[in-house]
Amino acid sequence: MEQIISKEELLELKQIKGETTGNSIKNTGEFVFKKEGKEGLRRLEETMKAIGFPISYQEIKATNYYPLNLLAVTFVVIKRLFKYDDNQFRSMGEFRAKVSIILKILMKYLISLDKAAGEIPKMWRKFFTTGDAKVVELDKEQKR
Repeated sequence: MEQIISKEELLELKQIKGETTGNSIKNTGEFVFKKEGKEGLRRLEETMKAIGFPISYQEIKATNYYPLNLLAVTFVVIKRLFKYDDNQFRSMGEFRAKVSIILKILMKYLISLDKAAGEIPKMWRKFFTTGDAKVVELDKEQKR
């Protein structure tokens, strides 16, 4: 197996503090399954295990909290294992937003874009135990 991540990088990523919901991690695995198929997900899980982060994306509980460094390591492994560029990572973010049915319904039918922009920073704490969210761009014409 090719070296996906150096020991130094891995040690640095392990220092990331905080937690995230299983939903964040589970959706990432679902994206890989959708784009790379069953074999791609198997390769991801094998690689994660080989670097000391054994994980079964199907067994992740959406409402449990998991170390944030697991998600960070997952992103690095996905980027290098499948040679993803920035556009593919944007696609992953769009996929993750689309699979959040509640968020999708709220955004489309119940709240305006202005209201959503105000609520996003508040919602952050429901998914992460560290950091903050800040809206950096609001484009009403393109609805983003």
